[in-house]
Amino acid sequence: MPESSLETQGGVKLVPIPPEILQVATVADFDLYVRFQPGAEAILFREKHIPINADELGKLKENHVHGVFVSAADESRYLAYVADNLREVLNTEALPLEQRSTLLYQCATNLMHSVMSEPRAKGLLEKSITVANEAADFIANKGAAFEHLLKVASFDYYTYTHSMNVFMFSVALAQRTCIDDQDELRAFGQAVLLHDIGKSMVGEDVVNWRGPLDDEQWRRMKMHPAHGFDILVEEGFLCERGLKVVRHHHEKLGGGGYPDNLKGDQIGPWVRVATICDIFDALTTKRSYKDAMETFPALTMMRDKMMADLDPAYFHTFVKMMGERG
Repeated sequence: MPESSLETQGGVKLVPIPPEILQVATVADFDLYVRFQPGAEAILFREKHIPINADELGKLKENHVHGVFVSAADESRYLAYVADNLREVLNTEALPLEQRSTLLYQCATNLMHSVMSEPRAKGLLEKSITVANEAADFIANKGAAFEHLLKVASFDYYTYTHSMNVFMFSVALAQRTCIDDQDELRAFGQAVLLHDIGKSMVGEDVVNWRGPLDDEQWRRMKMHPAHGFDILVEEGFLCERGLKVVRHHHEKLGGGGYPDNLKGDQIGPWVRVATICDIFDALTTKRSYKDAMETFPALTMMRDKMMADLDPAYFHTFVKMMGERG
């Protein structure tokens, strides 16, 4: 949340949240604060770990509260709560589509930050699968969802924001090219959300290196697709085609990619979609050592310098898709 959105109550920094996300009979792992008058001090309304009930939500509506808040220290727990209740949140028509898109992006990147820190932590991969399924349905079934996600996406490069960016580009592109079955779109979405999970095994000294990698660092980085594949096979996640997305998203149609040096027909449609979106997001996000490219120059570079390695039909559809969205 931007600093301007924070308020202070007794020395506690507060972040505003939409009350519509609160679900009856759920238990929130964060305190809730409310403000009953404009400009008044926010007060503690509900302590964490106490189930939320309908009467209390009714009181919030009856009293026309002027803001519901969580402490900034609890923001990650709040976003985890959103992820746990994502289906209900994304189907809450009282929330504008743009706000639901923002909540989806925030909770998904928060989740991926946790996954990248501890990929084998209990429940995280299961939750990732659930979030990917709900997010794929949201993009597929809510006409302007992809446009709203583009507006709120972060283009400062972090592995966890990159994972969500590649997810939203890939699901939108796959829907227009090679997947017309909703169950397949969900399975594909699971793979692209987790496509870089192997970077958790590379080491932060390489992943967060502020500059071009040297030969040894590059050798380690090139292992991340195989590491991700191994993690997900060991944990029993993803279908066979999904596992190929994780392992092969850096392969090239002309050969010379990694880790298996595949080419041509050895690279399936799901991988071809993910590769285009992975490259595009890498070009259009800001790094410590380079500025982000604008959309048109990035697409021009891909066309002029990379077409031998990309599926031309999928790339042209991607260009059209991005052009339609300005």
